[in-house]
Amino acid sequence: MWKTKPAWCQPYSIVATGVLATATPVNVLHLDERVAGWFGTLSTTVVGAAVLAWWFLFLYVVPREYERSVEAFREDRRRRGGGDAP
Repeated sequence: MWKTKPAWCQPYSIVATGVLATATPVNVLHLDERVAGWFGTLSTTVVGAAVLAWWFLFLYVVPREYERSVEAFREDRRRRGGGDAP
Protein backbone atom coordinates (compact mmCIF):
# COMPACT_ATOMS: atom_id res chain seq x y z
CA MET A 1 0.00 0.00 0.00
CA TRP A 2 2.75 2.43 0.89
CA LYS A 3 4.21 2.33 -2.63
CA THR A 4 1.10 4.13 -3.90
CA LYS A 5 1.24 6.95 -1.31
CA PRO A 6 3.10 10.27 -1.59
CA ALA A 7 5.95 11.16 0.78
CA TRP A 8 3.73 13.10 3.17
CA CYS A 9 1.59 9.96 3.68
CA GLN A 10 4.41 7.51 4.45
CA PRO A 11 4.76 5.96 7.93
CA TYR A 12 7.93 7.93 8.72
CA SER A 13 6.25 11.25 7.95
CA ILE A 14 3.11 10.31 9.90
CA VAL A 15 5.22 9.45 12.97
CA ALA A 16 7.42 12.55 12.62
CA THR A 17 4.42 14.85 12.29
CA GLY A 18 2.79 13.25 15.33
CA VAL A 19 5.91 13.67 17.44
CA LEU A 20 6.21 17.30 16.34
CA ALA A 21 2.53 17.98 17.04
CA THR A 22 2.81 16.47 20.52
CA ALA A 23 5.99 18.37 21.33
CA THR A 24 4.61 21.73 20.19
CA PRO A 25 2.34 22.46 23.20
CA VAL A 26 5.15 21.42 25.55
CA ASN A 27 7.63 23.77 23.93
CA VAL A 28 5.26 26.67 23.32
CA LEU A 29 3.19 26.69 26.50
CA HIS A 30 5.89 25.64 28.92
CA LEU A 31 8.16 28.54 28.01
CA ASP A 32 6.07 30.83 30.20
CA GLU A 33 5.62 29.45 33.71
CA ARG A 34 2.39 31.43 34.14
CA VAL A 35 0.80 29.45 31.29
CA ALA A 36 2.44 26.18 32.26
CA GLY A 37 0.88 23.89 34.76
CA TRP A 38 -2.53 22.39 34.26
CA PHE A 39 -3.20 24.06 30.89
CA GLY A 40 0.12 22.94 29.41
CA THR A 41 -0.39 19.42 30.70
CA LEU A 42 -3.99 19.31 29.46
CA SER A 43 -3.11 20.59 25.99
CA THR A 44 -0.23 18.12 25.68
CA THR A 45 -2.51 15.27 26.79
CA VAL A 46 -5.27 16.23 24.34
CA VAL A 47 -2.86 16.58 21.42
CA GLY A 48 -1.11 13.33 22.39
CA ALA A 49 -4.40 11.44 22.52
CA ALA A 50 -5.40 12.80 19.11
CA VAL A 51 -2.02 11.79 17.67
CA LEU A 52 -2.33 8.27 19.09
CA ALA A 53 -5.79 7.92 17.52
CA TRP A 54 -4.41 9.23 14.21
CA TRP A 55 -1.49 6.79 14.32
CA PHE A 56 -3.81 3.88 15.13
CA LEU A 57 -6.06 4.78 12.22
CA PHE A 58 -3.43 5.44 9.57
CA LEU A 59 -0.67 3.04 10.63
CA TYR A 60 -2.82 0.07 11.70
CA VAL A 61 -6.43 0.17 10.53
CA VAL A 62 -5.98 1.58 7.00
CA PRO A 63 -3.16 -0.81 5.93
CA ARG A 64 -5.05 -3.79 7.37
CA GLU A 65 -8.25 -2.86 5.56
CA TYR A 66 -6.32 -2.18 2.36
CA GLU A 67 -4.80 -5.66 2.53
CA ARG A 68 -8.23 -7.19 3.12
CA SER A 69 -9.59 -5.28 0.15
CA VAL A 70 -6.77 -6.49 -2.11
CA GLU A 71 -7.28 -10.08 -0.97
CA ALA A 72 -11.04 -9.86 -1.61
CA PHE A 73 -10.34 -8.44 -5.07
CA ARG A 74 -7.88 -11.25 -5.84
CA GLU A 75 -10.31 -13.88 -4.60
CA ASP A 76 -13.06 -12.42 -6.77
CA ARG A 77 -10.74 -12.44 -9.80
CA ARG A 78 -9.78 -16.07 -9.13
CA ARG A 79 -13.43 -17.09 -8.90
CA ARG A 80 -14.19 -15.34 -12.17
CA GLY A 81 -11.10 -16.78 -13.84
CA GLY A 82 -9.39 -13.43 -14.39
CA GLY A 83 -5.99 -14.06 -12.86
CA ASP A 84 -4.33 -12.83 -9.67
CA ALA A 85 -3.26 -9.24 -10.40
CA PRO A 86 -5.17 -6.29 -8.88
